[in-house]
Amino acid sequence: MSGPALPILGDLLSYTVAPFFSWIISRLAFRKIFSPRAVPQRFKNEFPTSLTLRPKQLRAAAEESALLIPTAAQFQALYPNIKCPVRIVHGAEDKVIEPKQAEDLHRTLQRSDLRLIRNAGHMVTYADAAAITTAVRLVTGATPISLVG
Repeated sequence: MSGPALPILGDLLSYTVAPFFSWIISRLAFRKIFSPRAVPQRFKNEFPTSLTLRPKQLRAAAEESALLIPTAAQFQALYPNIKCPVRIVHGAEDKVIEPKQAEDLHRTLQRSDLRLIRNAGHMVTYADAAAITTAVRLVTGATPISLVG
C-alpha cells in the first residue's frame, strides 16, 4: 500500500489508478478489518469512503504505511522505559495485526495489562466498546459513568 508514497510515480498513481483500485478493494478491506464480525451497517452508511480515496489522502496513507515499520522498530528500544500503566485491548481474531504482537508488547511493557477480545478483529472498538471504555477509565483513573437514568 506504500506505492503512492514514491516520489513522482506516487503522485501519478494517486491521481490515476490508485483511487479506482482502492474503491474496488475497499469493501474487501472493510470485511477484513471487521472480521470475524460483519461490517456494521452504521459504518457502511456513514464512513466517508470517497474522502479516503482523494489523491492527497492516498498519498498520506501510503507515506504512513511506508514509515510504519521503521518507526516502530526505532521506538521499540524505548518500550522498556515506559513506566506508566498501559492497557492493551486487541481483537483475538485480528487479521491485520496478529494477536501475538499484542502479547509480545504486553511482555515487553512492565506495567501493562492485555485483554484479548474474543470474536473481534482489528476494529475491536466496534466489537467491545465497553472493554475500551473500561481500559481508558483504568488508565486515567476516571470514575465509571452510569448509563442508566
